[in-house]
Amino acid sequence: MCWPCRSTTIRPTRRSVSSSSVSRPFMRKQPKSNVTSAPQWPEGARVQEISVEDRLANGTAPGADNGWRASRWIVVKDLTERVLAGMLLLVLAPLFLGVMLAVRLSSRGPIFYRQTRHGKDKIPFDIWKFRSMYVESCDARQSDRIWQATEGDPRVTQVGRLLRRTSLDELPQLLNVLAGEMALVGPRPHAIAEDAHYARIVQNYDGRFRMKPGITGLAQVSGLRGEIVSDDFMQRRIKVDNDYADQWSMALDLWILLRTVIVVFRKEQTY
Repeated sequence: MCWPCRSTTIRPTRRSVSSSSVSRPFMRKQPKSNVTSAPQWPEGARVQEISVEDRLANGTAPGADNGWRASRWIVVKDLTERVLAGMLLLVLAPLFLGVMLAVRLSSRGPIFYRQTRHGKDKIPFDIWKFRSMYVESCDARQSDRIWQATEGDPRVTQVGRLLRRTSLDELPQLLNVLAGEMALVGPRPHAIAEDAHYARIVQNYDGRFRMKPGITGLAQVSGLRGEIVSDDFMQRRIKVDNDYADQWSMALDLWILLRTVIVVFRKEQTY
């Protein structure tokens, strides 16, 4: 038996919650979000621009001993240059022997000239050169006085003049590279007396000791080799040395080596 259909209206009971009561809490006025305003950083978290000079003084520059330049690349540079130095010594052995004979026959005294210089981290080492001056002049240069070769210097022998003009007097420094005391490319080492003198008057002078000294360097291919004619000249040389330490790369080293060949053949600032 079917009951007649009738419409049924569901009325909300007292427990029924109206939509208005549900939405009312969410319709309250929320505080506006100021998205475009700059964040208020704590004073200690602000990023400040720090000059390279300050970073060098604090030991935080890229060349400082705080994980600079991914140490593995420094190892690659060191190993590569040692291998190249060994190969060059083998290839240039006949030239090496010829220069030794010429120095020996040209004037009285030893074939090689040795002098203490500062290496990386100011660790002293003995640098080697073919002797290009008379013995008395070489003995004088071992003193604490600053000695510089000048154009037409009478202390330089005839063979020595040729060696200095072609930079062949630096050839024995390949032995320093092989021993790990020097690099093919890096800041040129100065005499100890020059280090002591210019460290007092040239800003960031010691920054150059972050790298191994080199047979050639960025300063030497940038017109800053040869006689130190003024304090300003040395200031510019040291700035370039520090720039090299900050920007070092294998590509830069290769460019410096190629540029060195050009400078030597042009005989720029050599005497």
